[in-house]
Amino acid sequence: MPQIDTTRGTIWYANHRQQEAATPPLLLIHGAGATHLDYPAQLRRLNSIAPDLPGHGKSSGSRRNIISDYAADMVALLDALHIEKAIVAGHSMGGAIALTMALEYPARIQRLLLLATAAKLPVSDAILNGIQNDYRAALQLIVKWSWAKSVPPELHEQRVNYLLQTPAAITYADFVACSTFDVTARLPEIAAPTLIIGGTADKMALSDWTKAMAAAIPNSELHLIEGAGHMVTLEQPDVVAELVQEWLRK
Repeated sequence: MPQIDTTRGTIWYANHRQQEAATPPLLLIHGAGATHLDYPAQLRRLNSIAPDLPGHGKSSGSRRNIISDYAADMVALLDALHIEKAIVAGHSMGGAIALTMALEYPARIQRLLLLATAAKLPVSDAILNGIQNDYRAALQLIVKWSWAKSVPPELHEQRVNYLLQTPAAITYADFVACSTFDVTARLPEIAAPTLIIGGTADKMALSDWTKAMAAAIPNSELHLIEGAGHMVTLEQPDVVAELVQEWLRK
């Protein structure tokens, strides 16, 4: 998979674009401390570009402390790839980035896909302090809050080891960026058709927050998957992919 130089640094991305696709590419933006692998193959193969954010995965770069910096990074990626408009998707912190793009760069957004996210993403002090004091223990707590109870315990440790590949300083900055993010008052400004998918058992982006966001975005469609947690994309990949494909056909 390629990497590309942008005006804001070099970004690595998984390229699953299809030349004959009827719609613009789907830009898949991952969440805090993660990589593009938070999107399962069922979504990545939908004519997508799935980058690793700066400082994450295979992308170089320094940490970002505010969501708007990541939004600028993603616009720079679209510029470098000569993509005028994209269908922008974001999971968790990636959803905050996608929302910011829709508000600050509306001409670049054809549609908006929001996954397990909200217009405001408060972060527990237990996470912020924990990352600085005991990174593994903090990640164990994050993973515990991220998965639904139905997920086998052995997957928790696999997830922790995966997240440990991102430096603690990067993950800490991500959660600081989330903690200061709030576009609640601006949601009615979003003009792009929007699909919102969440889980009823999400402890990181509560379903009540998701419902409130959907009510405030004018042209939005909401689906809450019963029993799914914050990692709805990995817990219910087929269901999520089917919902997205149905929405794209409209």
